Amino acid sequence: MGKSTWRGAETPDQRQQREQAYLAAFRAKWGQPLLEAVALGRTQKLRALPGVGEALARGDFHSAVELVHLG
Repeated sequence: MGKSTWRGAETPDQRQQREQAYLAAFRAKWGQPLLEAVALGRTQKLRALPGVGEALARGDFHSAVELVHLG
């Protein structure tokens, strides 16, 4: 366990609130499709976006992120 996950004084409710805040910040910056793919492991919506599935298949993650983030 690293410093971000060690068992300190944080209650389970506080940890859940912190994690929700992190997810909300990620969503605000990168959008729902990238949040689902990166943080939740759900890639179906991401791969369905125009050009993104093809870029991912090529291993061109930079282009895939640009296609998602910049539209």
